[in-house]
This record gives sequence, C-alpha cells and structure tokens, in this order.
Amino acid sequence: MRRGWGVLLALALLAAGLTGCWDIKYLDDLGIVMGLGLDQGKDGKYRVTVQIVNPGNVATGGGQKGGGSNRSPVVSYSETGNSVMEAVRKVSAKISRKLYFSHNQILVIGEDMARRGIGQAFEFIERDHEIRTDFYVLVAKGAQASDVLTITTPIEKIPANKIRDNIDNMEENLGIAYGVTVKDLVEDMGTGRRQIAVGTVEVIGNETERSKSANAEEIRPESYLKFGGMAVFKAGRLAGYLPFKSSRGFVYMAGKIQNTVIDVPCGKSGYVSVEVVHSSTDMKAEVRGGHPEVRIHVEQEANIGEIMCPEIGAGQAGTFRELEQKVNREVEREMRQALKRARDWDSDYLGLANVVYRADPQYWKRARDRWDEIFPKLPVRIEVLTEIRREGTRNESFYRKAGESKNG
Repeated sequence: MRRGWGVLLALALLAAGLTGCWDIKYLDDLGIVMGLGLDQGKDGKYRVTVQIVNPGNVATGGGQKGGGSNRSPVVSYSETGNSVMEAVRKVSAKISRKLYFSHNQILVIGEDMARRGIGQAFEFIERDHEIRTDFYVLVAKGAQASDVLTITTPIEKIPANKIRDNIDNMEENLGIAYGVTVKDLVEDMGTGRRQIAVGTVEVIGNETERSKSANAEEIRPESYLKFGGMAVFKAGRLAGYLPFKSSRGFVYMAGKIQNTVIDVPCGKSGYVSVEVVHSSTDMKAEVRGGHPEVRIHVEQEANIGEIMCPEIGAGQAGTFRELEQKVNREVEREMRQALKRARDWDSDYLGLANVVYRADPQYWKRARDRWDEIFPKLPVRIEVLTEIRREGTRNESFYRKAGESKNG
C-alpha cells in the first residue's frame, strides 16, 4: 500500500513539472515580424528593415476608413550595423517588445545589396533558431528593401502578406516566377551545382505617398508594388534580370509551370490565346565518351482561351494541330532564351550541372573544376509536346461570326 502511494506521489510531482512552460512567450511582449529587408549601408555595413504587426489595428481595420483607428496595421523600423545581428539588436532598442521572427513571410534584398553579394547575409538567418527558413526571398529591382517594406497596400492590410500572396499568384496563374525560400537558396549554394535565382518586386509611383495610409484608400493608389520575372545570381552576386519570356522559359525548365497563357500568331495580325492548364518537365543528362548532353522534355495540356483572328475557327480541321505546333515552338524559343541568358551571364541558374551530376557522379567529380568551360558548349536538346483538349464554350471565333454578319 505504501509503495502504491509512493508511486502516485512520484507521478504527481512529475506531472506538476510538465505543466510549466519555461519558455512561454506572451503576445503582449512580442513584436511579430512579418517582413525582413536587407540593404547595403554605408561603409560596407548592413541596413536591416523589419515590418512589425500592430495587432490591435489589424483587428480593428486600422488604416482603413470606418475601422475605428487611424493608425497603420504595421510599422517599419530600420537600423544599420556591422552585421545583420547587430542591426537587428539596434532595431530592438527602438521598440518596447522583443522581435519575434517565427511568423516572418518574406525577405526582401535591395538591389545594391544583391550586387554586393548575399552569401554573408544568410549567416544570421540560418543560425538563429527562432527564424524559420521557409519564407520567400525577393530582390527589390531598382530599389531598396526598405522602400518595399514601407509601402501601404490596398485589399491586404499587412503588406508582407500581400507580397507573399502575389508570389503565389504569379506561380499559379502567370508562370513567369515562382516562390524561392531561404531554405532553397541555402541548399543551392551548398551544393555548388546551381546558381541561385529569385523573384523580383518593383516600387512604382509617388515616392512621398507610398507610406501614407491614404495610399491604400484610393481607387487608384499613388504608389504600388509590381512583380516581375526572376533575378539571376552568379557566385552570390546579382548578374541580371530575366525579361518576361526568358523568365517563363526558366520556369518551364524548373518544372514549376502550373498555369500560363501563351499567345501565338494567326492570320495577318491576330493572336490565339492558349491556356496551359497542366505542364510537366523532365530534364535528364547522358555522358558519352566523356561528353555530357542534356535533354529536356516538356509535356502539357492546354485549352483555347481566345481567338482574335476572323480567318480561323477552333472547329476547323487541323486548327488544333497547327496551334499545338505554334505553342511548341514558342515554348522552346522561350526556353532557349533562358539558356542563352545563362550562358551570357556565365551563370548556371538552370541547374544543368546538377542534372549532369545525377546522371554520372564520377564524371562530375572529374569535370567540376572545368564546368565554366563545359557549360557554354553543353549540348541541350529541347522537345515540347502540347495537346489542346478544349476550345471553350464557342467553336467559331466571335470575330469570325461578326465578320460574316457584317458581310452578309
């Protein structure tokens, strides 16, 4: 009996210890960081900008008319230091709460910082146990990261969330960029077999109005964020920006196309819009006689979205086949443009070295130190197969029908 009571007492003492939360953090004590920005400061220093949530104003619709508060739902602070960590600690001195990075959504890198090199900037981010590495990374094209993180945005109250959602939307509906996380970049830089590429964002409009709450209340904002193609790096430094079609060609090669619209010419001056609804990319390499070759095979399904040519109709015999061939040629052309940019910048952001490594690790060990010589001449074969399944709810072009009615 005594032994039973002794066991019960021991269990009670253990349970009491388990109920305590030694590292509990209360929301009232935390400054929740939603966006982080890195810029090049003076004398080679780092300039850090953090976008912090103002919880009460998010709940009441702060910054929006009728929300019961004229204060912004977020606030941004910037500081400079010899290291990212030092700058972050200086920001902490400006607020009454401890900076909390576990909910961070984005990392924006200013263009000057990107050209200087971003490798060292990830040292603090990767080491700090409170910072996740699954948030998106962007380059501020022609701007500072602080410019991006101090702009007010309509629809979405928290700008960092708006930026994250824009990246997802670009990937799901346009196909000229995709989300790249800190974890992705660290892995790519660690292998040494792929240069990095991330999305871009620009600040458009009136510089003096971008941080005012009224900017988010206008039908036509004075300033807004514009998202574009991918930024390409070489050895951790910005090499250049991919234009629309080259960027989409890269996304095809990366196998990240979810949905996109490809316009192909028809008739004398019209276009047919073909919506790609499913796409898969298979990239393989083969080494023969000490010489590697890469083959890229794309298969995709598509629908006809719009016909701007009175000369043709989707129901005509051979129309699908002709359009499929035009789409195939356009996609291959865009992929070739992405490859040309890679060779012009001497940056294998396409990851062809990694493909060769997977095909023949022993060859890669011998060729690794000569890859800069091999890459410009590496044969790359591209094959695209498109199948158009549907023509929408209309067989004949609206313009074709309208032309027939006018002439008849």
